[in-house]
Amino acid sequence: MKNNLIENKILNYNSFNYESEKINFSDYVNDKHNIIHKKLYDEALKEMIADKGYNVNNYNFIEIKQENYYEPSLVYVKSIYPPFNTEKISLKPYWNKYEYVEEHKDLDDMFLSDDINKDALEIISINYVNNTVNYKDKLTGKIFTKSFKYVNENSKYNLDELSLKNTFSYKINNKIYGK
Repeated sequence: MKNNLIENKILNYNSFNYESEKINFSDYVNDKHNIIHKKLYDEALKEMIADKGYNVNNYNFIEIKQENYYEPSLVYVKSIYPPFNTEKISLKPYWNKYEYVEEHKDLDDMFLSDDINKDALEIISINYVNNTVNYKDKLTGKIFTKSFKYVNENSKYNLDELSLKNTFSYKINNKIYGK
């Protein structure tokens, strides 16, 4: 029987699929998010152990990661001697409060020319190497390139342009013939 009490579903923060922010190629290759998280976790765990007075030889510490690399983890502290007590502790009080957040900007009317409607803009491609995205105006068909900092939770994505569903390989693998 599998014990879901101590299961960590997030094993790796190094992903291009983050919704809260886009990671560039250099950060991906250098494993930036995992390194930052590990440093924050190690410091918070050390502080928590000192504060609670745990003897590290008598306990196992199991990390449960949060959705984002900068959010404080939870820790299950399990005794290695009977009666094998387990305690769940949040590292929030011990987590480093400093966080670098790149300021995301909104596309506004001053930024755009008169013939581009900001409400009709969609992201059609993402260039992780150069930290840029291509926007397309659905009404006029104009395409322009901007930095990642203009991508936020309000950005709309054109899933037809970003997906592989119109490629030969996708159609063969999914047995889509004809269209």
